[in-house]
Amino acid sequence: MQISLLEADRVIRRHSGEASFHVFYYLWEGAEGALRERLQLDSIEKPVIDPYSKEEDRQSAKEAWQRLHHAFSHLGLSESQVDAVCSVLAAILHLQAAGCTPGSAQRAHFLRVSHAQQAAALLGVSTEDLGNALFRGKTSGSTVTTKVTNTSRIALTSRGPDAPEALISFCASLYQELFCTIVELINKALLSNAACTWISVSLLSAL
Repeated sequence: MQISLLEADRVIRRHSGEASFHVFYYLWEGAEGALRERLQLDSIEKPVIDPYSKEEDRQSAKEAWQRLHHAFSHLGLSESQVDAVCSVLAAILHLQAAGCTPGSAQRAHFLRVSHAQQAAALLGVSTEDLGNALFRGKTSGSTVTTKVTNTSRIALTSRGPDAPEALISFCASLYQELFCTIVELINKALLSNAACTWISVSLLSAL
């Protein structure tokens, strides 16, 4: 399967009024109850996305989130795999909310530690390891594996002299890794069940 992905750094670096990477809107409007509480979405006062203000848009996003879950189910994703997808998406939102100090990435730190801690928890790593991977391109002595990917690999792509750029690059890499992981799962489903073809197209459009 061939894939096409928008400039991933626009997950964080958005123009005013731009509505891309719609899956974040679906998550924001569609995640409810225990899932929303686990992801701590309501603690994010100013998300990188501009939440919908019109009720029809909000309802449309909720329905899209339900369709996405339906597609995941048909693709054979386990509950833990779906939770991992949600965790990474929410972690990206928390990293944006965490922000960072300007200037050199080597000396940078998160501005809002609570969001960094939540992002780390969602990714299954410590806050210290997350900061080292993001700002300094370093991981702990042992390989640090998150719920969907490896921070060692992402750290290599996020290295840069400027802290805000490192944050943007790291979030973009997280999204790319998640996207590619889902594509791999789609390909496996297509090999075992040709009836999943239409679902895979819908899923790619949603992301």
